[in-house]
Amino acid sequence: MIYILFLFFIFLNTAIIRQNNLFVGFYNFLRKYISSNKLLVFLISLVSGVLPVSGRVSVSASMLDTLHLRNKEKLGVLDYLSTHHYYLWSPIEKTIIIPMAVLGLTYFQVIELLLPAIITYLGFLAYYFLFQIKSVDVEFEVGTENSEFSLFTILLFILPIVSMVVFPNVPIWIPFALASPYFLYQHYQRNNTLRNIEVNWSLLFLISGIILFGQYAASYFDVMQEYVKENEFTLPLAVSFGFAISFLLGSSGKFVALSTVLTVLYGIEYFPLFFLSEYAAYLISPTHKCLTIGKQYFGTPFRLYMKPIGQLALFMFVLAIIAR
Repeated sequence: MIYILFLFFIFLNTAIIRQNNLFVGFYNFLRKYISSNKLLVFLISLVSGVLPVSGRVSVSASMLDTLHLRNKEKLGVLDYLSTHHYYLWSPIEKTIIIPMAVLGLTYFQVIELLLPAIITYLGFLAYYFLFQIKSVDVEFEVGTENSEFSLFTILLFILPIVSMVVFPNVPIWIPFALASPYFLYQHYQRNNTLRNIEVNWSLLFLISGIILFGQYAASYFDVMQEYVKENEFTLPLAVSFGFAISFLLGSSGKFVALSTVLTVLYGIEYFPLFFLSEYAAYLISPTHKCLTIGKQYFGTPFRLYMKPIGQLALFMFVLAIIAR
């Protein structure tokens, strides 16, 4: 429920920003110093996509959505790729913390084990940015040349994000809820009404459904772990089981918990095998809400997602087998 409230308020604020061109002047200001639209879009996605906060994909997608680009299809893929390497290296992400705590590894030991995957991922991201994103994919819409912008408006969008980092124990929806009255006022000033705010309701309802399904499936997660412990699976069967469950749940927390349990059962030398194979399943999971966010925000069809993300998942799975 907390995440759904967070989505509602960030959707509301960014809908008003986009609809009333509140950030256009700021982006034009940045373009004076960053001449490449490709680089500007990539930096916005990359920086917002590695914030140490929950829902970073929603934050990153929301910021990209305010850019007023003519063609946004590929932004879904770029945003996805710019955010999901975080799970392979961040020292404050549960995908790194859980193996450290349970397996008794140091941070640098975990990084050493996952280093081939980190290098592969970053190389793939660079390849996609350099060769798959064309100039035509990041052209700004005509009529967005207004150079004026309100620094206060920018700060009221950025400060809630900063507060999520500084005050991690505060429910993530509260900072965005506190900023909403200001953005509602801005909309009213320009339109003399609070009606017709173009919030993406279909996306909100769809993600809510995915979250509820994920919570329902996760309620059986302890049962799944006990099932693995009680049954002497062969190694290939254990890998297949972990892959299937991670694909079903589409949760970073669940895939790392299961891969860690399997590592405890089969040995530390198999950690890269379990971690990366389940990470691959997580990347392409149909219940992974990040795919839905990109599809609805940018109109990115699943077929466009599946080629690059499927390739990346395949690379991760191959690395898992090699690491064995």
